[in-house]
Amino acid sequence: MRVLTFAAVIAVHATAVGTATSSVGAGAVLMLLHATREAFFVLTAFVLVLRWAGQPLPYGTFVRRRFLLIGVPYLVWSLLYAGLFGDDLRTAAVAVLTGTAEYHLYFLLVSLQFAVLFPLLRGLLARTHGHHGLLLAGAAALQLAIDALMHADPGAQSWAGVLAPTYVGWFVGGGLLALHRDRVRRALAGRGTLVALGVLTTAALAEAVYLLAVRGGTTPALAADVFHPAVALWSAAAVVGMWTLGEVWSTRAGGVPTGRAAAAVRYGSDRSFGVFLAHPMLMYLATVAGSAALLRDLPGPVVAVVLYAVGAVGSLVVVAVARRTPLSLALTGKSRPSRRNPCSSTRRTPRPPSRSAPPSPARAGGRW
Repeated sequence: MRVLTFAAVIAVHATAVGTATSSVGAGAVLMLLHATREAFFVLTAFVLVLRWAGQPLPYGTFVRRRFLLIGVPYLVWSLLYAGLFGDDLRTAAVAVLTGTAEYHLYFLLVSLQFAVLFPLLRGLLARTHGHHGLLLAGAAALQLAIDALMHADPGAQSWAGVLAPTYVGWFVGGGLLALHRDRVRRALAGRGTLVALGVLTTAALAEAVYLLAVRGGTTPALAADVFHPAVALWSAAAVVGMWTLGEVWSTRAGGVPTGRAAAAVRYGSDRSFGVFLAHPMLMYLATVAGSAALLRDLPGPVVAVVLYAVGAVGSLVVVAVARRTPLSLALTGKSRPSRRNPCSSTRRTPRPPSRSAPPSPARAGGRW
């Protein structure tokens, strides 16, 4: 799910940067790709709730570690982007405080807020034990209301879009998914076709809403607004679809995916945060960085496709180089691999436990 989400977010930015805001086709693509934002927040809550389920939370240590792994790269990359754009010190400081040094860095600022507020989510999930269905329904209704208000007032997005409470429904949903993951697995087992039909139907409905809005005179940018309530409904379906796809893939591999595809997924997952941080800079350099921009004369759709390759492949190269330097943690959110085992970040696939062995406690790896 992490690799799929990061791959899709690069597509969001490639489409937004490489095409005109007035393009109806680009808006239709973005209407579906916007699900990446919500998927990010679901994964964030899922991993943290799963990691600390049933365990005491050392709050001070927890927050310090999250700020080290997220806050340091956030600060470093905010300053790098501010320098790239020629911002003065005051503008750079405001950008750091508001998550606006570049369009994707708001996510890290929201993640830092969520780390501080995480005990509140744990407490809410504990206190509503036995009533999680009602909690989910209430959180979904609240999230739809928030999205509707944000969509009706685009000006509010500039400040509310970087606040963690704006995404409360997705955080609650991710936490509930972590606590009830086995129940969700059983509910979706053998229903891949039904899930696929649901995903396609929801996508079609979202596109229909978008096209009707454009036909009614709404600009493509507003009709495909990330806070459009139709995007929220589609995003929920997309998260379920990605989860089911991962379950199907894992099940067919006997529970422990192996081979080149599994190795590629592990490789991409391990480097996904660094790719997320770096790819907008490469896109900027390739399109709008003055007279040296490589793609300035190509048509929009072609630019979007080329930008995707530039962002994905180029940032993987940047991350590979950065991981070999003392600045690895600051630039990629990952510690530098040890010299004794420089490939330690790409772990060997563990052997599945024997039937007689007791299952090991679930533990979510990675950052998100």
